[in-house]
Amino acid sequence: MNQWIAIVIVLGLFAIGDAISSATGARVSSVFVTLIGFLALFMSGILPGDIMTISGLQGAAAIAGQGLVFHMGTNINIRQLLKEWRTLALAIISMVVAMVSVFAVVPLVGWDAAVVTIPIVNGGIVATNLMVDAALAKGATMAAALGTLAYGVQKFVGTIPASKMGLAEANLVVEELRRKKAADPNYSWYAERDAELHKDGSAAKVPFWKKHDKIWTTYVCLFVVYVANEVGVILAGLTNNFITSSIWCLILGCLCSEIGIVPPKILDRAKSSGFFMVLVYVSIIASLATITFADLMDLSVDLIIIFGAVLIGTFIFLYILPGWKIVGSKNLAVGIAMAQLLGYPATYLITQEIARTVGKTEEEVDAITARIEPAYVLAGFATVTSFSIVIAGFFQNLL
Repeated sequence: MNQWIAIVIVLGLFAIGDAISSATGARVSSVFVTLIGFLALFMSGILPGDIMTISGLQGAAAIAGQGLVFHMGTNINIRQLLKEWRTLALAIISMVVAMVSVFAVVPLVGWDAAVVTIPIVNGGIVATNLMVDAALAKGATMAAALGTLAYGVQKFVGTIPASKMGLAEANLVVEELRRKKAADPNYSWYAERDAELHKDGSAAKVPFWKKHDKIWTTYVCLFVVYVANEVGVILAGLTNNFITSSIWCLILGCLCSEIGIVPPKILDRAKSSGFFMVLVYVSIIASLATITFADLMDLSVDLIIIFGAVLIGTFIFLYILPGWKIVGSKNLAVGIAMAQLLGYPATYLITQEIARTVGKTEEEVDAITARIEPAYVLAGFATVTSFSIVIAGFFQNLL
């Protein structure tokens, strides 16, 4: 297989996922379809496990993730982000719910399996590495294998409920927006948002980037993105990676947007966000190549029990019981809870897919994004990047 065939196949699978999502009104997530397609082709041997390397996308992916994080930050208003403390609280509660749910099925899956998988369910690759290494050191080889497989399939488990609940919330946002427009043809969601942001009496100022709109070309935008990336790396080093470079990039994006020195959605302005989103998938997809059909068969029962318990527990505590009231929406509460299974960039990609599918105008897309994206992305960062690592450090001692 040469490089160009590899690229065509990779992009073709993304295109199929988008087409199915569009045809079903996002009821079937493009993320889910794309990942299932790659997993099936990897396990059948039709695609080589190193197709991302052959295509050349593996190398390019290394420079994409933090750029997309900064881009995302430029679309988040700091005042809005400060209001997301409820999201953070619910994200932590959802991790506890998942923990309790998995411990409840210890009689069915065993202690080691539960201890190894809980931090992985709560997090991502770092938590997975910590728990798998600890399990192997203790001689719990099957628990280590289960942990590896749990990491490989958890995005499949989380994508469907996160997409479904996000889609339901997006429809509510659009219905309300259209109802207001029907009642008042001059109604503007943007005006309402700005009025809310400046309700303390402060006047809205014309931002720097707007005053110098013409300078923000594709190359200037990309240059600024990667300057911010380097600053993020430097700040992470100064904090000894206690705050990672990705989180610094998110903070920098928010600050730059708040000050008004860069345009919002800076990679959209650079006409590059779509390609960046493809690149951030690469590491996720590459991990699927290690899963074999035998792995799925040997450990599938334990996986079904564990993830079934997590989904049932989440639904009971955050949808049926009043846990959802923390954020004021049942749909959003379950979506936030699923962020621990997804992490960034999957949470961001799902929100973008939902907004593009449901929103028929730019205003509707922006209204949906403002409602869903901060909650999903912040929950993904908080659980996967931070708290899951702390939990994994503690759970290593429980094996």
